[in-house]
Amino acid sequence: LLRESAGPGAARITTNHIAAKAQISVGSLCQYFPNTEAILHAIYRDMLSQIDLVMKRFDSAEYLALPRVEFFDRLFREVTDAEADEKLLFAVRSIMKAFPILAEADRAHAEQIAEGLAGFFRYYGSKWPMTKLKRLGLYIYYIDGGTWAYRNHARPCEKEILEWEITVFKTIADKCFE
Repeated sequence: LLRESAGPGAARITTNHIAAKAQISVGSLCQYFPNTEAILHAIYRDMLSQIDLVMKRFDSAEYLALPRVEFFDRLFREVTDAEADEKLLFAVRSIMKAFPILAEADRAHAEQIAEGLAGFFRYYGSKWPMTKLKRLGLYIYYIDGGTWAYRNHARPCEKEILEWEITVFKTIADKCFE
């Protein structure tokens, strides 16, 4: 339903719509999720957990042994791949104002990712203070949100999106090593 409504229209999805699409009763659905917001929150948490898995995998001796340029190239590519469901992610991001729990989850996730990126920047030799590195991590996180709006508006090919997004991330991240 989120993919089909793609965008702000997703804010009008109800538990009745979800139950009908899932071919179950609303009562059965409500045993697990008391309202639409709880369902959307679970979906978004699942989407964010894919990114968290990538970050955890990269916080290992195997990946941290990579040269800095290769490390960040691979990290940004894998994070971008983990966000592969464009329509679903765009729909969720576009309805955050209607569902504050989604915006709260996004802010908490942004802080977590920024903290992880700051740690990677420091590990690879950035001399910037940690507070500035965390702000850089937040900037990269929120640029990614803008990238999703661009994808929905311009509808460029996947290769173009990936190359531009990775180039922007790497260019910005490289500033902390100058």
